Amino acid sequence: MFLKKQVYSSIFQIYIKSIIRLLPKYIYKSHLTFPEMEMITSPKYLLPLTSILKKHTLFKLDYLNDITAIDYINQKYRFNLKYILTSLHLNIKLNLSVFLKEYKPITSLISNYSSAN
Repeated sequence: MFLKKQVYSSIFQIYIKSIIRLLPKYIYKSHLTFPEMEMITSPKYLLPLTSILKKHTLFKLDYLNDITAIDYINQKYRFNLKYILTSLHLNIKLNLSVFLKEYKPITSLISNYSSAN
């Protein structure tokens, strides 16, 4: 069991590094804690990034599980939207975060994920 976890952890690290290497412009910051990974992107890159993550054969993050929001009162970036994406094919989850200022609109992901409706 332990060996299996180490193997998956290594594959996971390679996976996230490949995303960062292929898409450096879109990813502001990333964090990996097996079995989850988190990436932070800018609101202007959210739609193109999710389109690539869904359609590219390397990533296949084809399912939007959930959207959550965290409200940080009295901070410059008041809201943190988290999109939880899953690759059913690769059995991988990605938490994609976007920080927003108050009264800043954000593009909907309905064109990429119907579950965003």
